[in-house]
Amino acid sequence: MQLDGIACISCLHKDCDGSGGWSIFQDDDTGEVTRGCPLLLVTEQSEMLCSQWPHYDKGYLPVAGGILDQTAIYVQGMMIIQSEINKYQEKEAEKHRRRGGK
Repeated sequence: MQLDGIACISCLHKDCDGSGGWSIFQDDDTGEVTRGCPLLLVTEQSEMLCSQWPHYDKGYLPVAGGILDQTAIYVQGMMIIQSEINKYQEKEAEKHRRRGGK
């Protein structure tokens, strides 16, 4: 699994629980601090939904039919992922504008 440049495969797994003091992550938006590996906060269901995002983004749905034929948890998950992607893209666009980009 990988989260914004953090990959279990390249990690030395020496501070997964944060007790060593160097696995500290801060949310840029809320300022909330997480001690330990942020990947431990990702549930199997969240991981599964995130793995489905590329298919959803291209218009492929897991159940035949339209969006109303999908499970509520699937649709809600895709809406949350899209919301987070939108926030990220807006922040990146704002950074670009501040640097003088158009």
